[in-house]
Amino acid sequence: MEGLSHEMSTCAAYFSLLSSVMQNSAKAAAERMKLTGQSMLTQAINIAKYIGMDENVPMQRVKMRLKEMVETINNDPPNSLKVMHTKYGQPCDELLIKAPQRFMDLLQDYGD
Repeated sequence: MEGLSHEMSTCAAYFSLLSSVMQNSAKAAAERMKLTGQSMLTQAINIAKYIGMDENVPMQRVKMRLKEMVETINNDPPNSLKVMHTKYGQPCDELLIKAPQRFMDLLQDYGD
């Protein structure tokens, strides 16, 4: 379960950053990304609390990931969109779809 919380924290950072980047060009999409990021963070915190982890850990992970993402963008601006999409976008889009089922599966395993 900690792994899922960790992934959700990473994706919360990704969607938050994506929202900030899109804010001036696509406001409606940016708002959806912001809400998605907030939802991911909420779920990461809920999972952390459920397994007895400090609820501040997911937020610390978000901050760490945001820093890494900004460094990725700054290190190679021309290729940063491709790198970010491959490293974070694709896995986070997949997590968005599969997280509810993964959580249910983990709950069943956690109870055993």
